[in-house]
Amino acid sequence: MPVEVSRKILFVDDERNVLGDFRRRFQDIFDIEMALEPEKALELMVESGPFAVVVSGLSMEGADGLTFLHRMRKLNDDTVCILLADLADHNVAVKAANEGRIFRFLTTPCPPDTLLETLNEGLDYYRRLTAVTRYVYTTHVKDFKPGRIERSQGCLSVTGYTAQDFFRDPSLWLSIVEPEHQSMVKANIEKVIAGHEVGAIEFKIRTREGDIRWIRDTIIPHRNKQGVVYKYDGMVEDVTERREMAEALQKSEARYQRMVANIPGIVYQFISRADGTIDFRFLSDSCWPLFGLDPKHIKTDGSVLLDKIHPDDLAEFYRSIADSAHRLSPCDWWGRVSVAGEQRWFQSVSRPERLANGDTLWDGVILDMTEYKRIEQEARKAEAELIKTNQILKEHDRLKNEFVSTVSHELRTPLCIFKNIISNAMAGVMGKISPKLYDSLKTADASIDRLSRIVADFLDISRIESGVMKLDLRPVSIGLLVSEVADSLRTLATAKGLELKTDLCPEELLVNADEDRIAQVLTNLIGNAVKFIPTGCKIDVIATDRNDHVEVAVRDNGPGLSKEDMEKVFDRFVQGPNLTTAGQTGTGLGLTIARELVQMHKGRIWVESAPAHGCCFYFTVPKYDPPADSATDTKQLITAHPTKGSL
Repeated sequence: MPVEVSRKILFVDDERNVLGDFRRRFQDIFDIEMALEPEKALELMVESGPFAVVVSGLSMEGADGLTFLHRMRKLNDDTVCILLADLADHNVAVKAANEGRIFRFLTTPCPPDTLLETLNEGLDYYRRLTAVTRYVYTTHVKDFKPGRIERSQGCLSVTGYTAQDFFRDPSLWLSIVEPEHQSMVKANIEKVIAGHEVGAIEFKIRTREGDIRWIRDTIIPHRNKQGVVYKYDGMVEDVTERREMAEALQKSEARYQRMVANIPGIVYQFISRADGTIDFRFLSDSCWPLFGLDPKHIKTDGSVLLDKIHPDDLAEFYRSIADSAHRLSPCDWWGRVSVAGEQRWFQSVSRPERLANGDTLWDGVILDMTEYKRIEQEARKAEAELIKTNQILKEHDRLKNEFVSTVSHELRTPLCIFKNIISNAMAGVMGKISPKLYDSLKTADASIDRLSRIVADFLDISRIESGVMKLDLRPVSIGLLVSEVADSLRTLATAKGLELKTDLCPEELLVNADEDRIAQVLTNLIGNAVKFIPTGCKIDVIATDRNDHVEVAVRDNGPGLSKEDMEKVFDRFVQGPNLTTAGQTGTGLGLTIARELVQMHKGRIWVESAPAHGCCFYFTVPKYDPPADSATDTKQLITAHPTKGSL
């Protein structure tokens, strides 16, 4: 934690009446010490210091104010010096300020308000000086041993001790180093003095307040003509936050590795480059039992794995990823791989992501499907074998659903950690970052958001298909819900140059629905229209009373869909050519989830469109039919369950 900012001020002047005036005016505001002589002031600095601000006259009997302040700064380089000079010494004071020898000068007689303002500015400057996270030092070497050490501003903030403290006690520095690192620190200094090249070292210290901090010490030696080190410069940086962040990342990665180890297959990541080459970035340890290959060897040379694929299947692999990369759609590839002299079948399921440089990044999983293939072939010979195969397929489907659900849940924690770390770094919490690094962090932040949306979609579809998802049915005002969802997306639509309107029935219509899930359907349909139609188009959301149900339509005048696209638009992982634009790809599960949610409400969903004539998605929800013996006021029911807001 930062050292508390001192409010101690030392006034030095050889006139008692001047010092008395200072005390009367400022003793209730600051912690004040007085000295009539410079030598007495220097003693006070040693005994009672450090002082945040020292105020001194320029001309004192038998003393020069500038010389005194120079000696004062040697005792504590962080001290802010203010000089009082009469009009005759104005030029000397100006020169001293320009040369950085003093913080500020005031011409006497000085108005009290002006002096008070200057003192506060000096304290603020002192606070900024002592809030830094690094400082530099110079160590003079004598007889091959470290001697006098000069430490710069920031020493107090990093260690809790002033340069004056270290000057008084040369052994203090090593004493604050944690015992397990003291030998390393001493050995590093000995190597420097002996003339060896050393790199930066990191170790722990205990500050004056008792806090443990990680320190990075970088040393640059200086040699004389004989090549002997006569001094060395160093920079001490507080890297505690970076070390803590690294430890958090290591723990998160370890947890991810444990999770991956339980997946019945190989988790991988590779990059396909424009020249056709493939570089593997990550392969889980299950690569050993499945392929008999070391993941490190594959990451060094991808051909170690690719050369084991059957030539016909390898050609299909390249064709599949080229087509999938072009459309940015999921890739499902089957192929034969030679493992220990045996030909085995494997399935690779992966998803692409376009990188800024034009390359494509793939994340996926490889499953050993040899047994599946054997069963599939045997199933062609007999109906009994076909039933057996179907049972295995169902089990595989169950395992895949469990896999998706497990991965979706387990990925949320590391994603949250990554999101927080990157957000803090972009906000400057960890220190100033370069524009280039900011752009990289921004790209990583967007990728995390995209992966979070993918995880959410996979989790929803998994819960729906496994029957875990249940609806909380109650009376809901469809007009109010449509208005709230439309309002939540109107800013996004306006920013894109789209017009978003609603057309609702004048009377209040109540539907029997799960409010959050119908809001999810509306958000998906309206959000798709906002994302995929061109600037200048418009979107209308219409709710119509249809006797025993309410029909909701989301209509746009965009490019529309072909008949072929409409037939498969609600299928999983489908993203038609007119449904994707640069930067707008998703999981291909949004409309699938919308269809399942509507059907769970015993409604139906469909699309009507034609190329160049816009598109209209419809869905229906049953009206709310209160029990005949219920005396509960419908409006009270609605009020008791307020809308939770847009998704």
